[in-house]
Amino acid sequence: LDRFSAFQQMIDLFCKENSIKNFTFQLHKLPNIQGHSKHIKTDGNPRCVAEVSFQFHGQNIVILEVDTSDNKKPLSTRILSLKNTNQWHTIDRAKVLELIVTQCLRWPKGIFKNICYKNSTLNHPRMNSKNQEISESELKGWSTRLNNLIHDT
Repeated sequence: LDRFSAFQQMIDLFCKENSIKNFTFQLHKLPNIQGHSKHIKTDGNPRCVAEVSFQFHGQNIVILEVDTSDNKKPLSTRILSLKNTNQWHTIDRAKVLELIVTQCLRWPKGIFKNICYKNSTLNHPRMNSKNQEISESELKGWSTRLNNLIHDT
């Protein structure tokens, strides 16, 4: 969970400032698909995706963050405004995780058009490369960008 600590701090900031319903935070391992290796990080550990979901002003929001702590490839945070949450839990989430692996750590934009009213990327804050930390102001900026994206949805 440590690799998602900045992400979690940003989500906490967002939740403090907004009225959120039915909040959940889950971690998912990317699936092992024959012929593809991106489900494993360079250190041999499984690559995970953090999923935050909640209701906000009648919308079902899912925020996805892929663990790229091995610096294999930068991948922005993804914000989805779902059309059908039951379908997300039963079919769509598994398909998205599979596509992240088969598309070599890229967001599968095609499927998002079908399952979302709107989907957006949220760029990560700059990190201090020496101690791998994010400053308080960068964290606040990240949360503010999330806030702006969700309010525009």
